[in-house]
Parts: sequence; structure tokens; C-alpha cells
Amino acid sequence: TYWYLKNLNTGEVVYSEFNISTPNQQLIPDWGLQIYLEQVRNPGGSVEVQTANNNGFIESTLDFSNPQQPWLSGLKDQDGETIFSWIRAGTYKQPGSLYPDYVGIDDNQVYENVIGGTWSPYRLATDQKDIGPAWNDPSHISLNPLDSLMSIDVVFTPDKTKWSQCVVVELQNETSLAEGGAPKFGLRRAASKDANGNEIPGETGKSYFPGYAINPETGERLNIFFGEDSWLVSQNGRDMWWNPTENGFYDPTYNNLWAGGKHYIYVTNSKYDGCSAFFTYLEDGTSTSRRNVYEKVRWCSIPLLASGFSFLPIDQGFIPNEAKIRIRVTKPYSVYHTDVETNNGMPRYTFNTASLAAIPNNTPTAVNALDTIGIVPNPYYAYSAYEQTQIDNRVKITNLPQKCTITIYSLDGKLVRKIKRDDATVTSFDWDLKNDAGVPIASGLYIIHIDAPGLGEKTLKWFGVLRPSDLNNY
Repeated sequence: TYWYLKNLNTGEVVYSEFNISTPNQQLIPDWGLQIYLEQVRNPGGSVEVQTANNNGFIESTLDFSNPQQPWLSGLKDQDGETIFSWIRAGTYKQPGSLYPDYVGIDDNQVYENVIGGTWSPYRLATDQKDIGPAWNDPSHISLNPLDSLMSIDVVFTPDKTKWSQCVVVELQNETSLAEGGAPKFGLRRAASKDANGNEIPGETGKSYFPGYAINPETGERLNIFFGEDSWLVSQNGRDMWWNPTENGFYDPTYNNLWAGGKHYIYVTNSKYDGCSAFFTYLEDGTSTSRRNVYEKVRWCSIPLLASGFSFLPIDQGFIPNEAKIRIRVTKPYSVYHTDVETNNGMPRYTFNTASLAAIPNNTPTAVNALDTIGIVPNPYYAYSAYEQTQIDNRVKITNLPQKCTITIYSLDGKLVRKIKRDDATVTSFDWDLKNDAGVPIASGLYIIHIDAPGLGEKTLKWFGVLRPSDLNNY
């Protein structure tokens, strides 16, 4: 496959000189751009492949529209013999262990750090009875391979018009304790709710997730759903609403795990249809039908409300402020056929360099650039890489503006050297470690003052040790 780049302002097109089968770099001097492309691997594979490409993981972020109100948290994975070890990445597999890792899937534990250990690929989530977000079924192993992961955006928003209709699944372990005797990972047997929190007569198992999920690789909206433990009434686990508490409490005597009411989040790879198909499968109740749902899950989370925060009334948007989760993994170049398709299904991207382009004669930028002025090397121990001969002494004052006055003082305030500079061709000045009279300076600490008219001033401290003259070489 070859690529081309089009300037949307001028219509100019540049075509690639090489295909993407091997890593390659191409310069476009007229546009001031360098293009580097290489094909990537899916997540997963052998341990050697995992190590070579960080197991396909690129980055994850959680941002709030109001950073002063970071209301969303989660139950963080913990390694070792603890019920909170819910992401089973690594190589821990001791005889008799209750919490073994899934060895060979993510041995370097890359995916234990997604959003601070609060999100996980479904394939690595434990299916252990007490805490497990994963359904205890062979499909968890065979039908959710790590190489099927895709990047996702999950947005929590107070805009109810963007909320996702979804199924709600029961996460209570004991059928006898679950509302209506619902089996774990089946539909909640409680009245459905609309986006205003009102019950829908005659319907069970549906509600609204206060946000949406996107696959950024295809641009498609995805089905997303959540769970509840209906026995945990005090933790909002019985109200058919996504409203986790801040409590992750665990009582080992009674195997009592709160986990915020177990409002686990499941992001699937299926196109959004309000979970209509999932509802039909879960309503059927058979293992085969249930498998048709959970084989589509790619990411999951155990969310908690951050300490000290609360949800708003539903008529005020419920979500305190918009929060966006970004998870990025590598995906090989491929054709993606979607309902809204351009470019024959081949990926096409746009980007803008306006924020990166240099702006000439921009005073605020120049003022900020004063902070980058420095002197190298510092300290100076009788040698620098800039020196050409045995008798050459040289350091550089770097990142200077075109016009400035450089004044160098000894520590006791005596003037050592003064340089008035007006040079648009270079941004540095080579100091030969001599004073205004051409005499080499003594070893010690010096103060360097840079005055840039109209921009400001910068003061540097520099320490140098000068080597003694070797008269045998004269």
C-alpha cells in the first residue's frame, strides 16, 4: 500500500516514494514536513513480540472538562494474593494460588496500567466468582483474544441526548440473593428505565449509560453496557442506574465485596444499536445466546465515584462534568468497511499544523523563548565538544534572540565581558572564555546577564574550571 498527502488549502498532492511494507521516511521540504510510516502489529503474540512493541499498548488518558472536579475513579488492580487482583496480566502462577495470572498473554504487565489500573482488556479480566468482571465461560478465553483489541473513546456527559441505551446485567454471585432470582451475567430482573430515570412499564433489563463509546479507528459508535449487584442495595446496586459509590470495601469473613455496587462497564466491538441484539440474546437466557454478547466485549472497568464527589440530579445532567477516557492500541493498516464509507474503506486522516508553525515577529513567543536561553556545558571542566584545538577554550550561550546585550560578571560584580549582538543567522554565541582585553578568565563562578530590548531579561549562573596552559606545546 502507498500513501498520499493532500494540502486541503491548495489542493497540492504529494505521493509516497515507498510502500508501507517496510519502515520509511520521506521529506517534503516545501511543506516543512517529514513523514515517517511503518506497519504495526496487533496487541498480543509471543513474549518476544509483546516486548518489542509494548504489547500493542500506546497510551491511556482520563480528562475532565473541569479539572478541578475529577469525579470519576475506579478500583485499582493489585498484584498478589488479594481479591483486588482483578487484572491477570503477568507470570504469577504458584501452585495453589487463588489469583494466578494468565501467563503468556501480557507477561510484561503492560495492561495493568490502563487508566491507573482501573480499566482492562476483557481477555485479561478475572472470571473469579467474587470480583470477576468476566463471565466464567470458555468463551472468555477463546473468543476474546488480545489481538482483537481496538482503541476506544468513552465519554461521560451531562448531555442526555448523547446517552446510550443499554442492557443492565446482574453481577450478584448467588441467584437466591439477586433481585428476581436473576443469574449472574444475565439480564437484571427489574423494571427498565428511560433517560430521565423513570420506570418503563412492562419491560425489564434496560437502562441508559450516561455517555457513549466510539471506535476511533472506524469512527463508529459502539454498544456499551453496565452491571449491578442487586443485593448491594446500600451501594446503589438495585436501582437500574449507573451510579457507583466510592466504596471498594471487602469483608473476607462474609466474602462481602462492594466495589461501588459493581457498576462494571463493558465496551464492545459491535456497532451501536441501543443493545437491541444483546437484549434479545440475554433474554433468551441460554449459554449460547449469552456467549453472543460477551464474545463482543473488548474492554471493561470497575468504576468508583471519587471520594468527596456526588452525582447531580438527573434533570441537571447527572454527570458533574464531562469526562473522557482515551485508550489507544496499535492496529495494522487495514480496510475498514462501515455504513458511512469513503476512500473505499481505506483509512483517511486529517491534521492541522497551525499550532506548530513558526510565526515570525511574534512578541509573546519571543518573550517565552527567553526561558530557553542557556549556556553549555555548565559546569565546564576544562573541555567542551565545541573546542577545535588544544589551545581553544569555548562554550556556547544558546537560544539567543536576534538582538541582545550579553554582559558577563565575576561573582564579586566586576565586569568581565560585554557583547552587543545583532545576528539573525544564528541563535547562539561562542564565548572563548576571555575578558574584554582578550585575557583568559580564571576558574570560578560567573553571572551572565542577557538583555533583549522589548522582550525582557535573563540571568544565568555558570561555573568553569580552566585548564593551565601547557607551555611544552609552544
